[in-house]
Amino acid sequence: MLTELFERLKGREAKHQLHVWISDENVLDEGFTSRLVNPNEDYFQFRMNEMFLVNAREYAREFIPVAIVMSDFLYHGRQQNGPKREVLPFIVGPNLIRGLDTQSENASILLRNIKVQDWTPYRGDDVGLFVGLYRMQVNNLVNNLLRVVQGVSENIGVAGLGDYMKFAYTISSGLADLIGMEEIEFRTGGKDEFQQAEEGKYAFKKGYRVYLNAASDEFHADKFWVRDEELYYGENKNNLKRFDKCDYCLLKVDSTDKRKDYESLDFHKTWLRARSQVLYGNITGAQSLLLECARQISESPDLTDDHQEILIELYLANFEKVKERHALLNGISKKKSNSTRGGAQGLTAIDSMMSLVQNAQKKGIDSKDLKGLATTSKHLDKLFTDKENMPEPDSVMLNQQIDKLKAIKLSNKLTDKVGAAAMVNTLSAGLFK
Repeated sequence: MLTELFERLKGREAKHQLHVWISDENVLDEGFTSRLVNPNEDYFQFRMNEMFLVNAREYAREFIPVAIVMSDFLYHGRQQNGPKREVLPFIVGPNLIRGLDTQSENASILLRNIKVQDWTPYRGDDVGLFVGLYRMQVNNLVNNLLRVVQGVSENIGVAGLGDYMKFAYTISSGLADLIGMEEIEFRTGGKDEFQQAEEGKYAFKKGYRVYLNAASDEFHADKFWVRDEELYYGENKNNLKRFDKCDYCLLKVDSTDKRKDYESLDFHKTWLRARSQVLYGNITGAQSLLLECARQISESPDLTDDHQEILIELYLANFEKVKERHALLNGISKKKSNSTRGGAQGLTAIDSMMSLVQNAQKKGIDSKDLKGLATTSKHLDKLFTDKENMPEPDSVMLNQQIDKLKAIKLSNKLTDKVGAAAMVNTLSAGLFK
């Protein structure tokens, strides 16, 4: 589908070839540091920081900006049969424009800060990207068709990319049809292939890329600057003016080694259900839900391999802390509890996790797969800053715990990865007698 789209654009693209990286030294955003996107460790995101049309009105015709972004990358999918290449389309059209931060001055129009691809695990290899800026003549028929295609597209990021991928081909087909219409006029854009590399012009890295409706020699690339996620032009950082000389779009390639949206993913919702069952006193039911949470984490296409394993440990740790606090608040002592996992509500979180490890070992789980979990159990209280309250993990808390748990493992020289599937097997064996 990407190939078909590019072929349709070839005839129009010849005059609009200026798309360049903003030099890292020319990015003045507070705290900005460029970095390579590391395979199997990092997530990447594309955000359209600015879309600008010089002429939104021309010869009694009115236009609105439309942007199309299509990426091509390795994606694991829910079947866990290894990553394969997927195409992810997104469109910024009338539905989104209504709610965006826009500025209109004279005949120009500027749109800001539009997420066009949510956080995606980087599995390595090249990442293909097409960015196209269009202006669309206001027309009810075209507008309605665009709204239908965008209506599917704007579900991106609601619950991870896995569900969105189901509609990717439908969206791509609709975009291919839209591009052929006379009312939609290509202004600027291009296709890039970012490479898994240590350095170079096309290395896949955090930074800004600008696409301009201009000839390749019309502007000097080293005079473009970004400040507060806005495009400027000038000789140096003390002599800058907002850029408005031609149509353009400013794309931000962002990366992180931590997600900030765990609450939106299915496994977190399952864990909350497990927590509720603990508070109702249904420990066996809660453990079943915890195991389901671990399975969902191990199968999630929206997590890196490293995060899958460590999150299973952390959700288990928080689960055991909830049990401990619930028992304390309800006066359940260790002496009153029986020896089954379903009834041992009075055990401390550390004792309960160690009991899980011992039970899993008795059932034949390899001791190498249990070493990390046993170490986590011994240092469990180091993960919690507030040991008095019931844990309610959110993304901020989970990311803090990730850093703490990594530090614990490093100090204990635990560098070998067990894998999420092995962690699920351990929980399956250890949670129930």
